[in-house]
Amino acid sequence: MNPLNNNFNNMMTNQNKNSFLNSPQFLQLKQIYKAARMTQNPNMIIQQLANSNPQIAQTIQMLQGKNLEQVFYEGCKMNGIDPQTILKELSN
Repeated sequence: MNPLNNNFNNMMTNQNKNSFLNSPQFLQLKQIYKAARMTQNPNMIIQQLANSNPQIAQTIQMLQGKNLEQVFYEGCKMNGIDPQTILKELSN
């Protein structure tokens, strides 16, 4: 299995997919997304996260050179999640 997909699956472990949007992981992702959008340097936020969390650093390393949009949509499809729901929630 692709390690990137494995990270996505681990995020979903022991959670009802319908409650994903209320999960601590998604709420944290939403906070990170908002912080990155508000800053002049979103890469700095990502780097700080990578420095403080080895799992994020590993995921960022695996994402290098990949089409992030494609990875996102594939992960959603694999887990039966509507990507538009996630995108809508991130924008709120």
